[in-house]
Amino acid sequence: MDWKSFFPEPIGVVDLPLYPFQGREYWLEKKPKRQASQPAEDSSSSVPSEASGANDWFYSLELVEKNLQKHSTEAPAESSAWILLGRRAELSRQIASEVRNRGYQMIDALAEGSDRAANLPVEQRLMDLLSRCKGTGPCHVVYFPECEEPSALTAEALRVAQALLECEQSARLWFVVESQHRPASASEEVSSALRGFSRVAGLEHPENIGGVIVADSESATRVCDEIEGNAGEDHVLLRGGRRRVPRLYREKLAPSARLQLREDRSYLVTGAFGAIGLDVAAWLVAAGARHLVLAGRRHPSAMGKPHLLERLNAWRASGIE
Repeated sequence: MDWKSFFPEPIGVVDLPLYPFQGREYWLEKKPKRQASQPAEDSSSSVPSEASGANDWFYSLELVEKNLQKHSTEAPAESSAWILLGRRAELSRQIASEVRNRGYQMIDALAEGSDRAANLPVEQRLMDLLSRCKGTGPCHVVYFPECEEPSALTAEALRVAQALLECEQSARLWFVVESQHRPASASEEVSSALRGFSRVAGLEHPENIGGVIVADSESATRVCDEIEGNAGEDHVLLRGGRRRVPRLYREKLAPSARLQLREDRSYLVTGAFGAIGLDVAAWLVAAGARHLVLAGRRHPSAMGKPHLLERLNAWRASGIE
């Protein structure tokens, strides 16, 4: 490569490692300007210092109470539309009533029992409804999930989002989960599946994906305020007249705390059937894991490594799934 044709001016040269296992770090840093009274630094002191500690690495998520601050320049009610789609329950009925009272154009496509608009797929129903809203200005699509099982729910959410994105209508999708008619654990599973999907979809299409709102049946007015307000939150919990949103906080670890994994959780290891992956799995087992999800490019039986199968069978025999 004739680098002079690209960089005719004299340039600095920095050595780079040939192999990643050399474990050497290479830094391009500007040395701070020193005053004339300060002595020159020893060149050996230019190595960057290590991180300040493990406490700087770990964060947890908590729901904090925060009042709604509206940032949207909401279009007049007569020039925008709302589509309510999905399961008809107490909260969805209350929201439909609230939207009507606010004077919006509304298409109530909520389904009851076996009524599924002649059993049309949900994505087809949404595309038909959006076609009826062309020329009405911005459209709010409020979807109340019909599925309960997390994997089926994620697939359902994907189909709804894809249908919305295929239409040329200016629309924004919100997933609303009623927390009152489900046990707390079931409600959390549903909202977790939707949060994971909507967060990724929202990164790719922020103008079309609003987020997930979990609310009790008394919070219909606040749900409508949230959708109108467009405050930029992708997960909101409305319950008992209070509004909570997720925030990160720094997790302080005890210096001498030994990692102990939970027996009622599953732990995923990718590349698990290589030498390093199997050692990581063994470390998880030693730390208390009892449910492992081991993923690799090939099945262990096709790798020609008898010791690998022996180790997996030994784990199963000891009660590790």
